[in-house]
Amino acid sequence: MRGSRLRFLWMTLLLLLLPGCKGCNNGVGKAHQNPLPDGTVILLRGTNGFGALILRNQASKDLGLPTEEVSLAYEWFFQPDGKGTFATKDPQVVHGIVPKSISTRMTQFITFQEFSVEWSGNTNGFGWIYYPHDFHTFIGSADWSMCVTDQTNVAGIKPGDWRWSYSTRPPFSLTQEWNWLKGQLGSTGR
Repeated sequence: MRGSRLRFLWMTLLLLLLPGCKGCNNGVGKAHQNPLPDGTVILLRGTNGFGALILRNQASKDLGLPTEEVSLAYEWFFQPDGKGTFATKDPQVVHGIVPKSISTRMTQFITFQEFSVEWSGNTNGFGWIYYPHDFHTFIGSADWSMCVTDQTNVAGIKPGDWRWSYSTRPPFSLTQEWNWLKGQLGSTGR
C-alpha cells in the first residue's frame, strides 16, 4: 500500500517537472482525444467573438510513401458577442462554406475570421482537430479556445452559454499521459 502511494507521488511529481519539452508528442499532444466524424460542431471563442465550425467530407488518400492527400469541406459561422445564436438570418452572423480544401501535407489549417485551426485527416469521414496548445503547455496565451460538442447542427446554439466549456488544450487522458511519459523516458512498447 505504501509503495503504491510513493509510486503515485513520484509519477505525479515527474509529470509536473517534465512538461517543458518542446515538440513532444508532435500532433498527438494537441489533438482532441478522438478523431471527429463529419458533421461535428466545434465551437471557438476568440478575442473578438465566437465561431462555429462543422466538418464535412473529410478524406484521406494514400499516394504512396511519404505522401498522402487529405481533403475536407467545412462550414463556418462567426458571431461577435456570444449572446445570440449562429442563425444566418441574424445580421451580426457571418457565414461561409469551403466546398473542398486539398493538401498533400499531413495537416492543414481551417481559417476564417480570426481563427486558424489545425486539422489532419484520419480515415474517410473522420479527422483530427487540434487545440492551440498541448496538455503540457502551461505558459503562453492562445488567441482562441475550443469546445468540441456532441451537436451536429448549430441552430439554437448560443456560444456564450455556460454549458459550453472552452479550452486551449485537450482534456486530460490517462492513455495520452502514459504515452507521453513513455516518450519522455525513452521507453518503447512491449
